[in-house]
Amino acid sequence: MRRPTLIKGLKNSQKLRVILDGVGFYMTVAETEKRFAMASHYGIVYSVLQELAASDECQGIAKTVYAYDYKMKKVPVQVQVDLM
Repeated sequence: MRRPTLIKGLKNSQKLRVILDGVGFYMTVAETEKRFAMASHYGIVYSVLQELAASDECQGIAKTVYAYDYKMKKVPVQVQVDLM
């Protein structure tokens, strides 16, 4: 059975390199749902992937995204996503 695409414009089998706060991961688009322990990290990577899919010529993106921790303090998270 076929699985629907997670990010419109990217195949689920597309290989990625994700660097999140200095820790690197190699994965596919489909694996991003299960790879991260914190829901905020998945949300950050998901939003950056959507931005990457919207730009046609871009092969990678790096940015600082702000998320809230368990004390509701705004913390910066550096993320880089590259298509392999």
